[in-house]
Amino acid sequence: MIRQKRYYYYYRFIKWWFFKDRSPIGASIKITQRCNLNCTHCGWEKKSADELSFKEWKAIIDNLYSKGVAVIAVEGGEPTLHPEAGDIVDYIKKK
Repeated sequence: MIRQKRYYYYYRFIKWWFFKDRSPIGASIKITQRCNLNCTHCGWEKKSADELSFKEWKAIIDNLYSKGVAVIAVEGGEPTLHPEAGDIVDYIKKK
C-alpha cells in the first residue's frame, strides 16, 4: 500500500513538473454548516444553509476523483451532525 502511494505521488509530480498538469491532489468538503457548540471565537453557529444529500455528495466525490484528487478532508461546522455523514465518509474510503 505504501509503495502504491509513493508511485502515485511520483506520477503526479511528473505530470505536474513536465506536463504542467495542475489538477489538485487533495480537496476539502464542508458537508454541513451546523454546529452544536457555542464558541465565542467561531462564527459557524450563526451560519445556516441547506445541506446536500448523500446522492449529491456522491456525485461531487466522483467528480473530484475523476479529476485526480487522492485525498478528501471532511469538515464543516460539526461534520458529524450531518445525518448521512457516516455514508459520505464510507464512500470516500471506498474510493
